[in-house]
Amino acid sequence: MEDAQQFKGERIVRRSCGMTAHATLIVPGQRKCCLNGCSHACLDPDTGTPSVRNKADVVFIMDSSGSIGAEDYRREKQFVEDLTNVFRISPTETRVSTIIYSDDPKLVFDFDTYNDKQSIKHRHRQPGILGNRTRIDKALALALTVFSKSRPSVPRIAFVLTDGKQTEDYDAKPLDVAVRPLHDLGVQVYVIGIGIYIDINELYLLTRRRQDVFFVDSFEKLLQQTYRIVNQIDTYDVIPPLDISADMLFLLDSSSVISRANYGKELSFLQKIVELFNISPRYVRAGIIPYGNTAELSIPLGSHTTNEAINRSIDLLPYMGGNKRIDRALKLANQTFSKARPMVP
Repeated sequence: MEDAQQFKGERIVRRSCGMTAHATLIVPGQRKCCLNGCSHACLDPDTGTPSVRNKADVVFIMDSSGSIGAEDYRREKQFVEDLTNVFRISPTETRVSTIIYSDDPKLVFDFDTYNDKQSIKHRHRQPGILGNRTRIDKALALALTVFSKSRPSVPRIAFVLTDGKQTEDYDAKPLDVAVRPLHDLGVQVYVIGIGIYIDINELYLLTRRRQDVFFVDSFEKLLQQTYRIVNQIDTYDVIPPLDISADMLFLLDSSSVISRANYGKELSFLQKIVELFNISPRYVRAGIIPYGNTAELSIPLGSHTTNEAINRSIDLLPYMGGNKRIDRALKLANQTFSKARPMVP
């Protein structure tokens, strides 16, 4: 029995599986499949509709603590495998990394380890259960290290799976504190809480939006949630500029190639760009290097902590004139970035 419907611009074919539910997905040709209860929802590759499934850096953060039995751990790995199937995997499209965690996290593989679904699928089936406690905060810290190698201007997505609460320990960080560096780096975090021992309010601390937290009663039912989660990640919006954390330098042409009248227009344009960001010590620190015959760091990184303050200083930037020595501006920028914040773009 077969019927079809549209899903985010793609054709879904549902195949009834009668009385038997199969956990293993079969991908016909290049189709991407998700398990939806007792049927497969097969998604044809998206060639027209923009989707983060086509290009992203994705990290799976899997619970491998002692509260998970062998069969449930197999289901958790199957769920991650199913979710991986909906992404277009290649070095230039979606890259995947996986972390498992208990008392301590373990990097199973990094972004550049595998470039195809079959290799990722095979590796996902291998890790054994670590056992012991549930230190989500340590897993998030390792994820930050992984995401520090992510590509610029590519969506960054983390899936956190857990069947329990963060272990209370003397050095444990509250989850909102532990996840903040990931948010600052522009990572979109989705959380899947499984079973009756999770702390709902604790899991909400991990995400920007409450709708990015999913709850299921058991690992068996987890395998029925791929379709719903895919639908949610396709509503992914690029992280608003106000939430971007970065150190930025603007190299401003102030040579005689630019007339004084056009220099004023250049300053106005720069102010409009600055308005797109939240200039503050936590989010964006901006610096400006005008150049002509020479280059000067007229506005050092972090010297202005509000948009209004930096825009007032932009109004006062003098016209330099002279030759266009971009090389000197780049050299000064390189020196300035040596003092930028670590782990921040």
